Amino acid sequence: MWRFFATANHFPESTSFHEVEARFRTQKSSGVIEKIDNAGLHSIQLISSGALLKTYDLPGQPSSSAPALTRTHAVILEDTAARLTWLALESHSAEKNSIPDKTHWDALLVHLRARRWNGLLEIQHEDSHGLLLFKLGSLQSDEIVFQTSAGFSKDPIIQAQFPIEATLLELGHDSQAYQCLMLRKGITAWADHLLVRCQEMIGRRMLHTIERELNHAIEPWNWNIALKDDALHDEHFFGNTQEAAQAYREVFMGIGNQLNFFIGSNITQRILNESFELLPTEERNALGAQRLIPAAFTL
Repeated sequence: MWRFFATANHFPESTSFHEVEARFRTQKSSGVIEKIDNAGLHSIQLISSGALLKTYDLPGQPSSSAPALTRTHAVILEDTAARLTWLALESHSAEKNSIPDKTHWDALLVHLRARRWNGLLEIQHEDSHGLLLFKLGSLQSDEIVFQTSAGFSKDPIIQAQFPIEATLLELGHDSQAYQCLMLRKGITAWADHLLVRCQEMIGRRMLHTIERELNHAIEPWNWNIALKDDALHDEHFFGNTQEAAQAYREVFMGIGNQLNFFIGSNITQRILNESFELLPTEERNALGAQRLIPAAFTL
């Protein structure tokens, strides 16, 4: 009946729709609120940091035997789960597969790898629900969510018991959800390439100093973003490209300022350009559309 994470139970059944909305707003939580009204119409509200991001009306006919009362199912989600849910809502089903056992599951993964498939794989079972992002046929380990009776997990191992339904979702490239994904992938890959070059030039100890200073500088923003282990980790749920671009601009301004101090503006400009050119074209274009380019982060 429920579209997302049906066995998650974050609110008692007696909780009214308005009480659920108020709880999300007060706690500044992200998640989904599903509602089936008296006519049997099914809608989903996607919530980002306590605020309504968008309402989706699911296709289908009103029920002729509608319940007497509106039913509500609400789930509080961590940022990764929330942004994958957003991607799913902005995608369309392209192919459904019934997977009876692990052998068929492994065969599906081989098939997706051979196709170099890009998209979202939705896993459904009576006791679990999962969303997994693939890029060029490879599972993205930082873009996974599974919900089972034990709770939520980012473990890439299928936790549902077979058989399962595996649906390939084609991403809506014009959607804000997809554009935010391209920005996130682009900025983290750019930072990772850049930090490798930085470590070669200034050493790991000095690089860790830069990481510590930058993390301290962006802490007041309360973004779920951090430089650690020689990489940029972004697990924040941004509800539009403008908010994401603002955050990434602050992060890269901080990196640029630190590098200007340690290695000078000329070398900083060179390694920013070199690392930027290593990005896939689509990610580079997404960053360029928001003026997140090397020239913006040097003196």
